[in-house]
Amino acid sequence: MMLPYPVAHEMLYFDIPAAQLNDVVAWVLLSDEIYMRHEIETKGFAMLIRLEGRTGFNRITEVPAVAGTADPFYGNTGGAHRFLFNIEDNGVRLRAEHHFAETANIPPYEVYIDVPAHFESHAVSSSHWNSNSLGRMIRNRNYNYSMFIDGEMYENMLATGWQKEDAGNYQYEFIPTTVGCIIRIHNLIDGQSYDLTANIDW
Repeated sequence: MMLPYPVAHEMLYFDIPAAQLNDVVAWVLLSDEIYMRHEIETKGFAMLIRLEGRTGFNRITEVPAVAGTADPFYGNTGGAHRFLFNIEDNGVRLRAEHHFAETANIPPYEVYIDVPAHFESHAVSSSHWNSNSLGRMIRNRNYNYSMFIDGEMYENMLATGWQKEDAGNYQYEFIPTTVGCIIRIHNLIDGQSYDLTANIDW
């Protein structure tokens, strides 16, 4: 069947079903708690960027009793959590890691998702760059969630020599920050890595 218009743009995205997203979010909140506890034990306090819905710098000497009510300060742009997707035969494997995993002894989280990576073609370029957000993931934990490579990021991916036919030869990395999302791809065959957001004006 012919489309009524020429296909000009594509996107690649990874779905996380709600049931598994709840587990991912639980890991995010636990990793934040472990990090805050480590900071308190080693420095005497942990620095927060948000506490009980109020944005602003706060020092705490005890971890809040309710998970998710405090966001640790991870630097000006955040980016402490990274999500790695590997395409497998009928689905994807997701591994979540924390930037301070070794220093704060934060274990990774890994799950197999029985949903394949998706490709879609569109007549008009789209950009979900800012929707690859940790806050959106946490707020919408009871719904299916997707992480996207489209628009300029998809064009940058093509410029590396990446081809759809070889998509399984790459690992896809998303690092949500407070201003967007760092997106990288790693060639599992030759070991080369490419930052698709390297030239983005943050």
